[in-house]
Amino acid sequence: MTRPLQGNAGPEGRPLCFNREPRREYVANDGFDEQGRLRTKTIPWAFSQECKSWTSDPSTDPVPLLEGWKCDGCRHFPHEAVQTAVFRSLTRD
Repeated sequence: MTRPLQGNAGPEGRPLCFNREPRREYVANDGFDEQGRLRTKTIPWAFSQECKSWTSDPSTDPVPLLEGWKCDGCRHFPHEAVQTAVFRSLTRD
């Protein structure tokens, strides 16, 4: 197993994503201008905003469970996904 990178990186053992603001937009490359300089533009964030860290294949435990992330109290805490993950880990052979 690899060393935990998220669960022990923040204060009090919280993951780096703990209570972060959701992303609204980001800067993307948009080709080159006449002088050969890279152009960029800001576009809306097109990906999911909810926490997916606790979602995994049913045959494996999610990273936060394996690494002991302290996610309780986070405003993005996915209660149903956590319950499912803990139940699967307790009932797996």
